[in-house]
Amino acid sequence: MTTSAHAQLEEIVVTATKRAESAQDIPVAIQAMQGDTMKKLGVATFDEYVKFLPNVVQQGRGPGLNEIYIRGVATEQAKNSVSSVQGSSPA
Repeated sequence: MTTSAHAQLEEIVVTATKRAESAQDIPVAIQAMQGDTMKKLGVATFDEYVKFLPNVVQQGRGPGLNEIYIRGVATEQAKNSVSSVQGSSPA
């Protein structure tokens, strides 16, 4: 990366530890991409984006059955629910 390109990058502030710290000062791997970089790489969906994330794996098993693993820990599977409408039915 050239010096002029490096000077244009904004500082990334991470608050995962409940205190604001520069991304350069935290002991974890992070990945941040700007829109133009995503376009150059052909990234248009989350499935394509997740391939560039360190320690992240996404598995799709059908609509509503996706799982995301971060450092080997899976997300909780959300339960789908249907809300009822009081009064006349929405048409």
